[in-house]
Amino acid sequence: MQKLTLIGNLGADAVIRQSPGKDDFLSFKVACTESFTNNSGDKTERTTWYDCTSKKTHLAQFLKKGHQLHVEGYPKYEIYKSGAGDVQIQISVNVRDIQLLNNKKD
Repeated sequence: MQKLTLIGNLGADAVIRQSPGKDDFLSFKVACTESFTNNSGDKTERTTWYDCTSKKTHLAQFLKKGHQLHVEGYPKYEIYKSGAGDVQIQISVNVRDIQLLNNKKD
């Protein structure tokens, strides 16, 4: 079993969607940014985006763009080729626990 823990910021307001089986779910994107020094000695940042889904639709009203979250869940990886032929990896998370850490606007 794999478990993924993220601390990051919402890229947009969370949205309630409906699956083909007519079940509602919450959909949102979390950006996690790490800072590091590259081989040239320059400080740089790298941001990874995660597509998240959760059955906790009642939280939609609180999950707004810019909010910082702590998310725990199970990862799902999809590998595909882009239109240019590059191999891409999409990481999605089936979220089990969400904690709102702060509002970036506060």
